[in-house]
Amino acid sequence: MPPPSPETDSPAPKKHKIGDHVNISDEEDGYTNPIFRTCTVYDSEEENYCPDIPGAKMDKPLWEKYWKQIKESEGFDITDCPGGCWMTTICPMQYYLNSTENVDQLKGYAGKALEHYNSINGTSYEVQNILKVNGEAVGRYFAYYLTFLPKMVRRMILFKQRCWKI
Repeated sequence: MPPPSPETDSPAPKKHKIGDHVNISDEEDGYTNPIFRTCTVYDSEEENYCPDIPGAKMDKPLWEKYWKQIKESEGFDITDCPGGCWMTTICPMQYYLNSTENVDQLKGYAGKALEHYNSINGTSYEVQNILKVNGEAVGRYFAYYLTFLPKMVRRMILFKQRCWKI
C-alpha cells in the first residue's frame, strides 16, 4: 500500500486494474469514505434530509410521505417526490411517456412481463397502454416500475411490473 499522504495521515487510495474489482473490500474501494453519500438505512435525522440543491429548504414531512408511498406501493405509486437529492431512490417519470420511442420501449418491457404471466396462467394478454412509469437507478442498471393495461380483458386489470434495463 502507498505511504500515507502528509495532509490526511491516511493511506492514499490503491489503484486497481480494470477487472480487478472482485477481491477489493468496500474500504479499499472508497465506499466508507464520507464523501460518498449512500443511503443504506432509513435515518430520520434532519441532516439526512438535506437536498442537493444549494439554498433549498428541507421538507421533512414530504420525505416521510415519500418513504411511506414507496413502502406501501413497492415503488409503483409515488405522488409526493422530494426531487433531486441523494436519498431520492424511485422517481416518477411523468414526461418519459411523451416520447413514442420511450413508450414503445416500455411496451416491449411490459410485453415480456405479460409473456411470462401468460405462460404461467394460460392467458393471452397483450399490452394496450402504459399508464405510468417510475424509475430507479440501481448501480449500472435502471429499473422501471410500470403500470399498464392489457388488451382484450373482460374486466379492468391493472398490471404493475418492475423491469430492469441492462
